[in-house]
Amino acid sequence: MKWRNGVIAPIETKAFTVTINIDDNQPRDRPSRFRVTLDPQPNREQLHLIEGTRVIQPALSDVDPYQFEIPIYRDTTVLVRLANVAEDAPATEGTQFSARFELGGFYGAPASGPYVAPDVDIPPGFNVMSGPPELISCQGGADGGSVFDLITAAEATGDVRRMVDGGQRMLDNMEEALDDGEFYIPGMTAQQREAMERAVASGAISEAQLAEMRAAVREAQGEMGNVRQSGAEAQAELSREYENRSRLIMTLVGRVGNETCQILISAGLQGEEGGAQQLSVEDPDDYDSDGPLPVGISNVGWLVGSIEDMADRDRSEDLFDVCMMTPEEQQRERESSCPAVCSGGRLILEEASQGHAKGTLRVDLLRTRDNPNGGCPRVERRELVVGFNITSANQGQDADMLRGISDETLRAMGMDESQINAMRQFDGMWGE
Repeated sequence: MKWRNGVIAPIETKAFTVTINIDDNQPRDRPSRFRVTLDPQPNREQLHLIEGTRVIQPALSDVDPYQFEIPIYRDTTVLVRLANVAEDAPATEGTQFSARFELGGFYGAPASGPYVAPDVDIPPGFNVMSGPPELISCQGGADGGSVFDLITAAEATGDVRRMVDGGQRMLDNMEEALDDGEFYIPGMTAQQREAMERAVASGAISEAQLAEMRAAVREAQGEMGNVRQSGAEAQAELSREYENRSRLIMTLVGRVGNETCQILISAGLQGEEGGAQQLSVEDPDDYDSDGPLPVGISNVGWLVGSIEDMADRDRSEDLFDVCMMTPEEQQRERESSCPAVCSGGRLILEEASQGHAKGTLRVDLLRTRDNPNGGCPRVERRELVVGFNITSANQGQDADMLRGISDETLRAMGMDESQINAMRQFDGMWGE
């Protein structure tokens, strides 16, 4: 990540030429993501972020990030400009600016501070130290593509607010364009907009069609009151759920042999900003629908290859499943006819903060097989042990509704690059 800070004069444009060199080992069909963010600051409303010839729409509020993100497939140079022009141009003032340039956005960092167990430090990235045969030696370095997010009340409610405000802005832009006899589609390039204007001028899009579009937009505008009310209710509910709580969502992405491997972890944390703590599986009996989120490990999963690959393996051989039990579930299991008791798991977080997650995960794995002699099935056990130490450029302000979900996870779900890019582009609309 690179920072650029300074002062920009009235009616001045600063240009930054960013040269990006892609690792030769990176698959050419899987892009890196280049992101530029203009941090919140005084007078930011008079600053305009420009990528090439594309003017990025301003942030929805003074606390939201003003940013854009583009996929990078090969060595390239990106022109980024920053213009300082107020709505009333003669009244433009000189102002400070702070911009960050990121490739990927997720980076390893040297470990710091004491480590609980084992008595060694964790290198940047992650490593599977114990687990099922398919997953043993799965590891990812500092630049392996792992992603995590510590979700706070501000982020959770901000997602809803941005969605509502973004929808309002989109309708306002459409209404203004249609009133001017233009055809507006969110995210259109200048060339696409010109093509649409030519189509309207030539009669390819008739006045009757424009009238139908205006009526549809007016109808949608009429519904915005209900949408805002629903959004306010959702924000109030999220504020209650995140009272003295935060949520950690993490996807560790690495390689084992020639295949991609992933560990997925989600947990409810004590404290509004996370912090060092030890957790076992969350207990649903502790959850009050009118209270905050439960504290504990919500979910752990692992994946080698794609979801389709795992499904094929599941049909041909039994896989080890993650197993976590609360004390009450353990007692009930002991009283069953064929008990197979699991621990509650253990997530040791040395650090869980905006930008840095470090610790160890330990959970039981079970695989059951039919007993040829009849009776209870045979149970095989393993323990999944993962050490991780990853950092993120996300400081809790990014407008990212695909929180903690990596591109590799989307690929494993069967999405191709065009679909992934479309989702990231759509996701970014609410922050631009």
